[in-house]
Amino acid sequence: MADRGLVITKFKPFAGNSAMKGWADVYFVTTRLTIFDCPACACDGKRWVNLPGRPMLDRDGNALRDEKGKVRYGISAAFDDVSIQRRFSEAATQALDAFKPGWDR
Repeated sequence: MADRGLVITKFKPFAGNSAMKGWADVYFVTTRLTIFDCPACACDGKRWVNLPGRPMLDRDGNALRDEKGKVRYGISAAFDDVSIQRRFSEAATQALDAFKPGWDR
């Protein structure tokens, strides 16, 4: 997969019963940049990889939660065009397939 510009160097599975399947370390070959802990998700036949976020905290340092009790995350990095985000996600899911077949189950 190095010919695609990125490879997965590590995958940590998540055992919960949700769309979240784990976290992937994504290595960009040409720039020699690694982005750690990118959320890898799959649900209803769709699969995607996002850039990592950070938990949102209140004034006391406690994680903010939504109405279902899930921790809320803020954006820590973003692509400036949604089509670039889509291409990143597609390339990362293909690289995950090569690195860890069945990651999305």
